[in-house]
Amino acid sequence: MKFLLSLVVSLGCAVGSAEAFNVSWQLGTETDLAGYELWRMKGACGTGGTWAKVKTVGVVNHTTWTPVAPGQYCVKIRVFNTHGLFSPFSARRNATKV
Repeated sequence: MKFLLSLVVSLGCAVGSAEAFNVSWQLGTETDLAGYELWRMKGACGTGGTWAKVKTVGVVNHTTWTPVAPGQYCVKIRVFNTHGLFSPFSARRNATKV
């Protein structure tokens, strides 16, 4: 399974939401790719904290997520295949909801 190469997070407008994070990544090229998991931690990357899975998506290269509370978050993703195997997590990225 190939490592994820890039993760981009930006604060933007999503349909039905004024303050959603737009999260995008480079699609994997595996023929058995099944989807991606988006994870978040409250606080800045590298500060420690509890990670929680936000959502699972199919074979797409982006998703949106609207945090409930203002503040800084750290996000990461990982890919999984049709055999139930997971890649290592991507690099972490900071995002702040004001």
